[in-house]
Amino acid sequence: MKKPAAPKKTVTFRKFKDIDLASFKEDIMRSTLFKTPSDDIHALVEQYNTTLSENVDKHAPLKTSCFHPTEYHMVYRRNKTKKKCERRKAMDV
Repeated sequence: MKKPAAPKKTVTFRKFKDIDLASFKEDIMRSTLFKTPSDDIHALVEQYNTTLSENVDKHAPLKTSCFHPTEYHMVYRRNKTKKKCERRKAMDV
């Protein structure tokens, strides 16, 4: 019995708890958001979003991980065990 390929699940995440908060704060304080904030509210919001996005990307980059869900393996194992039992019963008859 050949084992079928398990479906992979891909997850994208950031490790926020690994951020060096002092360095993160320093980068934000050096940004244009604090040095030369915009007077226009729409431009200020854009400046805020850009500054935070760039700093989050720098300090907590996106990471991607692939894994095989364990539920798939449990079902496969159960089916394999069931087929083995059926073969043994057929041999005994």
